[in-house]
Amino acid sequence: MKKKIFSLILAFSLFFGIASNAFAAAKITPADQTILGTHTTASWTLSWSGGPSGWYMVYFKPDSKYDYKIIDYSTTLTSKRHSEQYLIRENAAFHYPQLKVVDLEDPGMVVGVAQARVYQKGY
Repeated sequence: MKKKIFSLILAFSLFFGIASNAFAAAKITPADQTILGTHTTASWTLSWSGGPSGWYMVYFKPDSKYDYKIIDYSTTLTSKRHSEQYLIRENAAFHYPQLKVVDLEDPGMVVGVAQARVYQKGY
């Protein structure tokens, strides 16, 4: 009976330990912003926490129609500033930038993801 209880406690602690790493936080600040001009720049503070190794690879996608690009190959920091230039041909557009942070020693381990919204208004 004691072995079963011990096994159950061990299984739950492992599950919740893994689950807490899988749902670690990532954040883009500000989450909403307005930029003016047809060719202009948006800037953010990107932050994250968690990950078993403490080493991170940081990906950023400037809009949902683009692929992720690596903006930091190897860091122990948990935040950084980032800017992107946006060019539009119409009067206004929405952009949906996304952040993804993975554990450097286990690239399959996603530390966190976040999305923001940018409203770009031309002149």
